[in-house]
Amino acid sequence: MKLHCWGGVSEQGRSCFLLQEGNCLILLDCGVKRTFTASEAGEYPHWEVNLLNGIEATLLSHAHEDHCGALPLLSKLGIRRPIYTHHWVVPEVAKSCTAWLQAIDNAGHKKPYQTEDILSLPLCAVGFGEKVEIKESEIYLNSSGHVPGSAWFDIAVKGKRIIYTGDWCPSSLLFPHVQFSGHTDAIVLDAAYGVAVVRQNNIYEQLLGTITATVSNGGSVLLPVPRVGRSQEILVLLNRELVAEVPIYVEAPILESLRNLLRDQESSGMKCPGEIINIVYNEKVKEFHRPLEMGQKERAIILATDAMGSSDATKELIDYLGTSEKNTIIFTGFLYEGTKGEQVLKGTLDGIKARVIMLTWKVHPDRKDIEDMLGRIKGDPAVIITHVAREKGMELARLLRQKGVKAIVPHIGEIINL
Repeated sequence: MKLHCWGGVSEQGRSCFLLQEGNCLILLDCGVKRTFTASEAGEYPHWEVNLLNGIEATLLSHAHEDHCGALPLLSKLGIRRPIYTHHWVVPEVAKSCTAWLQAIDNAGHKKPYQTEDILSLPLCAVGFGEKVEIKESEIYLNSSGHVPGSAWFDIAVKGKRIIYTGDWCPSSLLFPHVQFSGHTDAIVLDAAYGVAVVRQNNIYEQLLGTITATVSNGGSVLLPVPRVGRSQEILVLLNRELVAEVPIYVEAPILESLRNLLRDQESSGMKCPGEIINIVYNEKVKEFHRPLEMGQKERAIILATDAMGSSDATKELIDYLGTSEKNTIIFTGFLYEGTKGEQVLKGTLDGIKARVIMLTWKVHPDRKDIEDMLGRIKGDPAVIITHVAREKGMELARLLRQKGVKAIVPHIGEIINL
């Protein structure tokens, strides 16, 4: 059994792996890395086309572009094998890939695929706990807590067990705690935070404190956030804990995703439906489609889509709110180099007078979570560290090896014998 590392190792972005057992080939995610140069946009998996043509199916963990953004290239190549994912993820794939095409178009680059390649993807909806059989493999999808519908895969083939974690979060406000256990032969592990310990309660306190201080001084707070995931979790926190009486403006796609959770409570695995109802019907929470609809508010909290600050609405809000020292712009996760968000955070964008801070909202496991997870696993599995820059991955690997773990930090294109 072999694992071909085509992306997502020694880097953050373009997650893509091929699991090979004899002539059975299963693709695990197929993403793009958001990078822009003068000549091209995006970095895609380093796949071998002769192997790619032989895949039986793809397992898609969730619909963030770094996990799904290269899938339409399979359609373009004429590869139409089933793509298994949670039914919550199915409609999100087209939205994510379309948004990526729009970002490429805005940057003036040639599109790598077309809308018809996205629409022709053979997506197959699967529920949590359901079994997928691919040749001699048995695979189960389980909630990973990263975003609604995100999954980790439990793969059994010829007496061996492989865990593919995808992106997973052990401390979600929306979903139950992720549990890994049992005998395992290999783990393809999301280790996005490296050796860092991210204390989520401290992030909650800092976020609430920053918001309260800003609005108390007559300012507004802008939170550029993903359309699905931590945007909804932040709303849950604000609904629970925010004392300040100030309107919360939320871009329409974020609230629509929240309403969808209510429509499908049972299969989503959500643990706090009552709180979601409170948010949807809270008079302080106001939906907007375009920034102009909000008017010129002196004090407000604004959640706008695109965590990178790259969408038209978020760019407009950064340009408008960034001119006042009273305001605060809060980024809550990883920013790709060259995005407007990264430029704002680094202070390289002219005209920004607002306070700009980064508060990493926990959507991945930290070092302690990984150690706890491995402590519950039986056997002596190979642990393939992914979703993190090489230097940070090596630092984590050294620490785990001291504890007797067979930790591996592959290079792009490396083949690991499992």
